[in-house]
Amino acid sequence: MSFDALYTLEEILSYIQFGMLTVVTLLTLRAVYRNRGVRLLILLGGAYACFLMGDLFLAFHYMIIGEWPYIFSAADISYIGLYCFLIAVSLEHSGDWTEEQRQAAKQYRQAALIAPAVVILSLIMCIVFYPDILFNCILYSLPLSFLGYYSLLSFFVARKTREEKPSMYFYYIAVLLFLSVELGMFMVSSYMYTEIHYLIYHILSFLIYVPMVMLLPLLRKGARI
Repeated sequence: MSFDALYTLEEILSYIQFGMLTVVTLLTLRAVYRNRGVRLLILLGGAYACFLMGDLFLAFHYMIIGEWPYIFSAADISYIGLYCFLIAVSLEHSGDWTEEQRQAAKQYRQAALIAPAVVILSLIMCIVFYPDILFNCILYSLPLSFLGYYSLLSFFVARKTREEKPSMYFYYIAVLLFLSVELGMFMVSSYMYTEIHYLIYHILSFLIYVPMVMLLPLLRKGARI
């Protein structure tokens, strides 16, 4: 596949992604309106809104400038906001844990440190092979590490106490899948010198939307909203 074909594929995937994200953001706003006062939905709505604003910036930048911004931009600020909102969802949910869930969390705190370790090692490898994104990796490392830690900890707790209410077991699976694809995109972006790496990157950039669009129904089911 030539680079021209890859550029065309990139544009097609971008339009599909934008459409998917717009629909799920509107559905989240509708859920917020129908379930007023449910902070989990409000926080998730903030996450989707940040993701949507980041994509809007990328789309307008490409239409006006004619290329994607490969350095730190306003889109990155929006994506960091997305991670912060997802972290807030985890913290909000953990505030309603039962005593059994809190005891389970104490058992898995050290195991959950695997997630930030993987995040930091992945970003360090990116810096080694592609030092131009040093600034990006430094700013992304902190929110991604916290997101990984709280999501993996909550996953362990939900897995152990799955019969307890509320249980967001599958929600945290989706968040961890999202984080894994995100790290994969960072890794592949360090090798975007060949057509195959470019193709893999844009396949991952499409796949990252799959767990994202799953978050709303999984959160509502897990939190019994």
